[in-house]
Amino acid sequence: MPPEVKKGDIVLVRYKFDPVGVLICAKCHSWYNHVAWAINSTQVIEVRGKGVVINPINRFYNKILYDSKVVRIKNVKYEDVKKAVDEALKLHGTSHSYRKLFKSMLKIGFTKSKNIEPSTCSGMIAKCLEKYGIYFRKDISASRITPGDIEHSRRIENVKNKL
Repeated sequence: MPPEVKKGDIVLVRYKFDPVGVLICAKCHSWYNHVAWAINSTQVIEVRGKGVVINPINRFYNKILYDSKVVRIKNVKYEDVKKAVDEALKLHGTSHSYRKLFKSMLKIGFTKSKNIEPSTCSGMIAKCLEKYGIYFRKDISASRITPGDIEHSRRIENVKNKL
C-alpha cells in the first residue's frame, strides 16, 4: 500500500537499470541516484533530461524498475516547505538539454566550481528550500547538493522505507 505522501515529501529513487545512475550513486556515495518532490499525494515534480516535469508518483511503485522511499524534512515549518514547493512549480516546463544536465552532473562530481545552475534533481529542491532558510548542508552551494546529501541529511526522517 502506498505511503501517505504530502506536499513537500521527497521521493528518493534508485533506477535499477541505469548505467548513468550507477555512476551517480558511486560519486554521491548514495544508494539513490534521483530525487523527486511531492506536489500533492499523487504527483511529483522532478528534473529529467527534458527539463522540469510533473509526473505521477505511482511510476516509482514499480519494484522491478525502481527502489524508492519517501522521506520528509523534519524540524521545519510546513508552510515554508509548501512555499518552497510552489517555487519549484514555477520552474515547471523549463527545459534542459541532456547536454546541460550531463555537464551539471559532471561539474558536481569533478570540479570545485560554485557557479552551477540547479539543473539536477537534488539541486532544484535544495535551491528552492534555501530561499526559506532550509538547508541539507550549509557548507556547499544548494546547486551542488546530491541525492546522497539528501539521503544522509540530519534534516530527513523516513515516512515510508519502500514504496
